[in-house]
Amino acid sequence: MRTKSLTTKTQRAPGKRSALICDARHGVSTGSGSDRVSGDNKIELASSLTRSLPLPVLTSSLKLGHYPGKGSELLCVLCVFVVCFFAASSAFAQNPPPSIEALKKANPRPAETKPPAEPFAGASVEKMRGQCVTLDTENGAIVIEMLPASAPETVRSFLNLSASGALDTTIFSRVVKGFVIQGGNLSTSEKWGPELAERMSRRLPDEPSDLKHVRGIVSMARPEEPNSATTHFFILVDASPHLDGTFTAFGRVLKGLEVADAINRAPTDGEQPVVPVRIKHATVAACQK
Repeated sequence: MRTKSLTTKTQRAPGKRSALICDARHGVSTGSGSDRVSGDNKIELASSLTRSLPLPVLTSSLKLGHYPGKGSELLCVLCVFVVCFFAASSAFAQNPPPSIEALKKANPRPAETKPPAEPFAGASVEKMRGQCVTLDTENGAIVIEMLPASAPETVRSFLNLSASGALDTTIFSRVVKGFVIQGGNLSTSEKWGPELAERMSRRLPDEPSDLKHVRGIVSMARPEEPNSATTHFFILVDASPHLDGTFTAFGRVLKGLEVADAINRAPTDGEQPVVPVRIKHATVAACQK
């Protein structure tokens, strides 16, 4: 019995493509057992899917229709595959992946926060006059009166250090018996980081005055190089006239000079205290005389 060849027909209506029909009149095997298709059964692919196929693809696919037997089976499988492929391509084209710019807009970077302005930035001598800094140390409180008329830039810097918390948790890192206790080394802070490092890098101009370096005076420590003071300060426990006219005196101890004496008398290894005393907290307020 001769098997008729598979015939594949397309009809084109004006403005659209009609359905593609695979006609297997004498039996086309698409599987095994119950999957066999026979008689006039037709596998019709909906015209809504074939619309996505370009005409050249349909035309080239239809040319396989003259093959008998398994050729017709291959034709139907090929048509289904091609239709599915172009349907998926069409869906992908309608829903493209988001662009990098779209992702950036959907996930913007959080705005960078700037550090708060220093409370005494640009403060006048009048505003700074009568201000006191209290250093609450592990050994007790030391109250220092600011003297802005003698050293406005230095007083402004020390008030900002104290009010911003930069001096909190720092230690008195240098002690010279019968002479000074020195603090203001921000690298000894428990909060040490880039912000404090930047603050410690700022240099202050020398502001020598006629204020004498007597017991209880607070002055800025610096290397031999002029205008190189940063955040280090010292409290005199005895008169040191050799510092007059060279170092910047900017405050005097009103209360707690006995605390400075106790720190100065504590055991040291050279100029390093064996057990450094820490400044727990520094505050700024109007002086209470």
